[in-house]
Amino acid sequence: MLYDPKWAGKKVKPTLAGIIAWLETKNPNEVYNYTMQYGCAAAQYLQHIGAENKGCFQPQLAEMFGADAAKKFLPDHAKTHTKSFGRLLSDLKSLPK
Repeated sequence: MLYDPKWAGKKVKPTLAGIIAWLETKNPNEVYNYTMQYGCAAAQYLQHIGAENKGCFQPQLAEMFGADAAKKFLPDHAKTHTKSFGRLLSDLKSLPK
């Protein structure tokens, strides 16, 4: 579910299917920083669909996408807190339906 300008002013609920569709449009080699409230993957997706960002850490991610999906946003690199969009896409697609 990609953002459509006709939705301006309407609330769009973030979904797992929606963020997967959005991730498919991203450069798979681009990285995001999990600790940046407005720069992490979820924050960029929320901005894309025009939804409010109430924080993008585990409790908020679990509320939006489910607990199993929330864990997939965690960074691959503990020191840099980064993960690539391609890796996140692969991880989210690997979740059981």
